Amino acid sequence: MKIVVSKQAIEKAMLTKVNATINVAKDCAKRGITSFNIAIPEGAGYTQYDFITEVEHLTEKTVFAGTRSVSGDSIKFSIAQEGRIYGQYTNHMGT
Repeated sequence: MKIVVSKQAIEKAMLTKVNATINVAKDCAKRGITSFNIAIPEGAGYTQYDFITEVEHLTEKTVFAGTRSVSGDSIKFSIAQEGRIYGQYTNHMGT
């Protein structure tokens, strides 16, 4: 028997998980927590790195995963300090 999974269903599942991750990041930031872990099980239909890229893109790199952030099924995300984006300083003018 052959099982076919729709590419659209996989993309929708990833976006649902991305949005949930962004909500976790918002909650952590409100509580002053600067990092958190999210599990992406093997066989989800998308790679952990595609997931990281999408989270970073949608949050404009204020939520990011560093070079050693993936361990097994777990991804450690960090939340940028206010005035910083992915470790870069920005002044009040946004540059």
